Amino acid sequence: MRPQQDLVTAAWRKLMLNAAVNPLTGLTLRRMEVMGDGMILELAEGLMRETQVVRWSGTPRSRGRASRPCLSDQPDSERRC
Repeated sequence: MRPQQDLVTAAWRKLMLNAAVNPLTGLTLRRMEVMGDGMILELAEGLMRETQVVRWSGTPRSRGRASRPCLSDQPDSERRC
């Protein structure tokens, strides 16, 4: 584990990963190795995209209650979101 400068982004990344991995490992009764299956990985990516869409459609940005996560693969120091 490493320190995160952007806790909102870190929390959303964790939520997106959990939203994909938890149901797929539960349904297949397998651990993380199930993500090595291309079809399962494709499903996981779809679930993560769906989580992101639901997040932005469910919280009006105008209220300013939540900052937008930066879901870049770049390290914190190189991220430009």
